[in-house]
Amino acid sequence: MNIVRTKTGELIHATQIKEDEVYFCPECGEEVTKKVSRNGVVFFSHIPKKHRQEETIAHQEGKHLLLESLKSHGFHAELEPYVSSIEQIPDIVVTEGERAWCIEYQCSVIPTEEIVERTRHLGEAGMSVDWILGENYESQHKLTDTFSYLMKYHPQLGNFLIFFVNGEMIFHTQIKVKPRSQQMTFQVVRVPLFIVLVEKKWRKMVEDSVPVKSASKNPLMR
Repeated sequence: MNIVRTKTGELIHATQIKEDEVYFCPECGEEVTKKVSRNGVVFFSHIPKKHRQEETIAHQEGKHLLLESLKSHGFHAELEPYVSSIEQIPDIVVTEGERAWCIEYQCSVIPTEEIVERTRHLGEAGMSVDWILGENYESQHKLTDTFSYLMKYHPQLGNFLIFFVNGEMIFHTQIKVKPRSQQMTFQVVRVPLFIVLVEKKWRKMVEDSVPVKSASKNPLMR
């Protein structure tokens, strides 16, 4: 995270911190610790074993890469803005005219309920959410509640999930699930990030998709 709260309740950016001060997560109130990424960017994460959403360097660098790529392709994007109406900090918020949507880049595995709750709150703030999953999720090949919730259906891609690993967008498409084992079969499509963002094809794909549970005549099980 780049925004932290001081002892007095003030929200400040990681670049404004003082070395001898203690800082806290704006959302949960837990104490956080300073870290520095490989390219010298200062950020904060929850103290290990105190919070299950401990932020990794991969998460931090991935968010910055997504942000800069969005900006370079004409998107008005902001990293970790604090949405006071819901007391929540989405990873990235993109504004297009009067419409705003956000990206949540989830690397660590968290309960599905947290994903559902964050999505609901952001929706209440008027923002749709694009969830992009990290390597810890991409390596899983069994259907989970999280996959069921986030999976979408597109006429050309079939059932699909979106991942971002080592600077590369990875799409698991044409997903089918074996009923007894819950094992997923799928086709893997790897696409450089800049190609996904050219001509805003990513947003067009998302807008043309629907949650799997809402798609008619769309059997997930085989």
